[in-house]
Amino acid sequence: MKSTLSAKCDLLKGSANIPVMLAAVVVLALTLSATRSHAGSATWRLSPTSSDWNTGANWVPHTVPDGPADTATFIVSDVTDISLSARTILDGIVYEAGASAFTINVSSPTTLTFAGAGITNNSGTVQNFATNVENMDMSGVISFTNSATAGSMTVFTNNASPQQFEDGGVTMFSDNASAGSALFINNGAPPDVSLSGGRTEFHGNSTAANGVFINNPNAFAGGFMQFFDSTNAGNGTFTCFGGMENAAGGSTVYFNHASSAANGTFLIYGPTAAGGGCGLGRV
Repeated sequence: MKSTLSAKCDLLKGSANIPVMLAAVVVLALTLSATRSHAGSATWRLSPTSSDWNTGANWVPHTVPDGPADTATFIVSDVTDISLSARTILDGIVYEAGASAFTINVSSPTTLTFAGAGITNNSGTVQNFATNVENMDMSGVISFTNSATAGSMTVFTNNASPQQFEDGGVTMFSDNASAGSALFINNGAPPDVSLSGGRTEFHGNSTAANGVFINNPNAFAGGFMQFFDSTNAGNGTFTCFGGMENAAGGSTVYFNHASSAANGTFLIYGPTAAGGGCGLGRV
């Protein structure tokens, strides 16, 4: 058995490791803090340090909303043109009463996914979203899954790709998601670019609900929409424009598989010059 004096000596010898142990604790605490700063519900700051959604310093608290249970809240801010720099998933976005008018840009290769409530707009102001293409072979994507809704007084602009033979930006609905009463603008491709219009897609059992959809032609391929699986057009309003130049294709709305036009209203406008007409039909 060790004497009391011997035990004290052993304790003193072990004390040499205390700084190392403390350093390990500090590193662990910093690691946990960094983890927390990259996930959690938060409110966009009045005066953010940048326009980057995925920077923790732009939120209160300093946590980036990026998780299926996270809510991003927007009130008044000096920075209203926001861009994603990483793939992001949310339960939803809430615009509080009196909030500024924001535009959230989703450019390739980033995606913004709503996996829960979707968008709640209490601001009294139209809120904008845009999908863009900046890198070849990749489109910016906004996705609504589960039962998420695009809400009301919201506008989604899906822009064409500047690349030859590449698709444009896309807003996509799946599962039981709904377009709510939002406005969707699918822009056509510029000259000498084909198969590049912005688009809106419905998959699973999702619905266009009371959404308004405008499919623009531009000079070549038009913006377009596709319904798959058991989706339906709900009570949506769909406007399609014909091509603007010789041999240019117009915008299109196609129903695939068991999808249904339901009670949708379809407004078809012919081409200008010798451009192609609108495409509306079942595949």
